Amino acid sequence: MTSIAEKLTAIAENEQKVYNAGYNKGLSEGGGGGSGPEYTGTYTVTPTTSSQTLNTANRLLKDDVKIEAIPYSAVSNNTGGTTIIIG
Repeated sequence: MTSIAEKLTAIAENEQKVYNAGYNKGLSEGGGGGSGPEYTGTYTVTPTTSSQTLNTANRLLKDDVKIEAIPYSAVSNNTGGTTIIIG
C-alpha cells in the first residue's frame, strides 16, 4: 500500500517534470522559461516624482530592467554648506 507521503512525493515530482518541460521549451524559444508574449517596452527607467509602471506581467523579457539613479545636483549655499537638489 502506498503511503500519503509517497503519493505526495510522486505528485510533486510529476509537477516538477511538467514545470521543467515548460521551462525548457521557453528556453529553446529564446525566452527565460515560461510562456507569454514578448515584452516590447523600455528596459531603462529613470525615477520621477510620479508613479511609473512597466507592463511586464505575464511577458517574456529578453534583458534586465535597469533603474537609473535618481537625478540630483549639489550646490554650495550661503552658509558654507551644500544644498542637494533632487530631480
